[in-house]
Amino acid sequence: MRMSTESSFVCVPLADDIKHKEQILEFTVDREAEYSQFKNKIIGLEAYLKRRAWDEDINHEVKIYLIKDINNGCIAAYFGLKAGMVASSGSELLSPEQKTIILKSFKKEHLFPEVLPGIEISHFAINDDYRRRVSKDSSKLIKGGM
Repeated sequence: MRMSTESSFVCVPLADDIKHKEQILEFTVDREAEYSQFKNKIIGLEAYLKRRAWDEDINHEVKIYLIKDINNGCIAAYFGLKAGMVASSGSELLSPEQKTIILKSFKKEHLFPEVLPGIEISHFAINDDYRRRVSKDSSKLIKGGM
């Protein structure tokens, strides 16, 4: 079997396939993270995916996407998206010159919305187990194995 050092990935919604519920149980994060001040948050990303992500996706609280390796079907990473609004007067988004031009062109009440639409990346994590396997396979290829 010939292995490629290049991976191709596909982005798929978590809730599109019931098999994903089983696959996410294999997802791990680096428990010996170099970023000790973030360790609890990093481990929390694994726990979130395994315990809450499916239900929150089904209930439309967040949309979870899996990044899967096409060659082996493994989950390489995941991320979550939330849509929302940000309260703003809007004026801080414009330079003084832009404000002057707009004020001359439009009525003031139409200039600055009170809310701005936004998309939040609520979660993002890389599967450490996948990363180790890919590194191990790559080193075998370099050494002439497989």
